[in-house]
Amino acid sequence: MTLGVRAYLDPLLLGGLLGSATLGLLNPFYTTHILAHLNIQVLSVGSFLLSCLPFLVASLLGAEKWQIALLKRLPWILAIEFALTAASGVLLLRTLAGFYLANTAIYGLLNTIILCLMQRIKVQRYPGNKRTGYERRYLAADALGYGLGSGLVMLGIVKNLSIWGVFGLSLLQVAILEIACLLGFWEHSPA
Repeated sequence: MTLGVRAYLDPLLLGGLLGSATLGLLNPFYTTHILAHLNIQVLSVGSFLLSCLPFLVASLLGAEKWQIALLKRLPWILAIEFALTAASGVLLLRTLAGFYLANTAIYGLLNTIILCLMQRIKVQRYPGNKRTGYERRYLAADALGYGLGSGLVMLGIVKNLSIWGVFGLSLLQVAILEIACLLGFWEHSPA
């Protein structure tokens, strides 16, 4: 069964496509400018944060009362995530390790909260069997976006990006994904 373009005109799908395209473009430069200059201990702390924080958040958000309370505050949570990501640029002036760990903590904590809350919105938006089709479309859009972004670097269309370009592109990615989340949230905002 083929779907029309309309099935893909969903803010969450478009946000996933554009956010993943930005990530695909960003990843080789982030690895080169930041990760390659960190020692094993710092990278291990980052890995620990990326496992521990999502585990704690997902465990807490299993409680219905927390989901409802935080969902009502989703726009504020998104604003805090963007502000903290922007503020991490100050750390970039001082230390790559501090910048990396701050962004890892922001991602592990706030982004996990956002992802858990968006799951609730997707359940409302696509009830029953519609959710399976939506998830397949999201997966396809996400993969296509990442491939497009990576392809720009692979083909040499984007050849170099400074560390500040990496930071700016990171902010752009957060902004794209947050706009998509807000559009999905406003369509199905909690009472």
